[in-house]
Amino acid sequence: GSAGDVVVTLYLADNGKKAGLATDLVSQFSPHAINATNVNYPSSMYSTSLLRASLVGSQYSASNNATSLTSGTQDGTWTRFTSTSQLGKYISTPAQIAYQETEYTDTYTYYFPNDAYGQVSGNKQWYSSGSVVIGDIQKKSHYGDWKTDKLWLPSMSETGWDATNVGMWGLSAKQRGNTNTASSDSSSATGHTGYAWLRSGAYGNASGAYLLDSSGGKVSNSANRYFAVRPALHLNLKSAASAAGAVNTTVTEPTFTTSTGFTLSTGNKTATTTYNGAAHTLNLTSDTGVTITAPSGWTVSGKTITVPASAAAGDHTITLKLKNTGDKWADNTTANKTLTVTINKAS
Repeated sequence: GSAGDVVVTLYLADNGKKAGLATDLVSQFSPHAINATNVNYPSSMYSTSLLRASLVGSQYSASNNATSLTSGTQDGTWTRFTSTSQLGKYISTPAQIAYQETEYTDTYTYYFPNDAYGQVSGNKQWYSSGSVVIGDIQKKSHYGDWKTDKLWLPSMSETGWDATNVGMWGLSAKQRGNTNTASSDSSSATGHTGYAWLRSGAYGNASGAYLLDSSGGKVSNSANRYFAVRPALHLNLKSAASAAGAVNTTVTEPTFTTSTGFTLSTGNKTATTTYNGAAHTLNLTSDTGVTITAPSGWTVSGKTITVPASAAAGDHTITLKLKNTGDKWADNTTANKTLTVTINKAS
């Protein structure tokens, strides 16, 4: 992730009961399927899709000519993955994964809308024909909103679709394929469970989006059809392991470093000054992985502590606490550490 944490991306193996869920989950990509890009919310735009609303409860475009968005309802199946009081606290978002901002498929002539949450430019091209300019979709309001989602649909760029176009994830045909054969009626709410939606809009038609079929190949269909839902997520291993008490990151204990007006002693854990009626600034060697608590009225900003002019003479304690559960100090302890600031009376 962008914070340097180790993240593993998980893609639901199948939809519904074959993936261990209570029901076979299907959805329309959008309630409308119109080949138009000169509208506020094109049918193939993922961020304002009904499908995304079912995953995270976001707003969606209820009609092709909508001028505002409709409140969406999250399918209860996914709540535990998005709630920060449940599994959501251990899941990173696409905004924290650098490649998803600008990703596109190297092995195809055209860009696919929705693959990246940002605007892309490279050696490919956007399809256009008359008033339909697919590249305009990435310029629409809300286009990149899905970047903050805990759950999201994969893209063509990520999954690939055949032996030549294996995608960024390098999946096999078996891993791509959706083998649930419970239903094959994409025109009704029972849906076609053998084909699974991707977030990639069709490269040459704003009325549809891509899917992976039962053999892991690509197909496209109208956005208002019902197909299987197989989301993906980024599991933050540091967050998950920390919650389980399994992370033993060693944190360097901060000490005082050169600070004007102070004399350092006791292994730079004590800073001594003489009261002169002015504020003083103390510098620490680090604040990484540490919560620093100073006396009331003192200011902590990163690894800098400001001692106010009103500070009384005497010994004052600064407390150092490990920020993350499971971390430890270099001496293999986890208890709070302290630093001492001594202010002597003026003679």
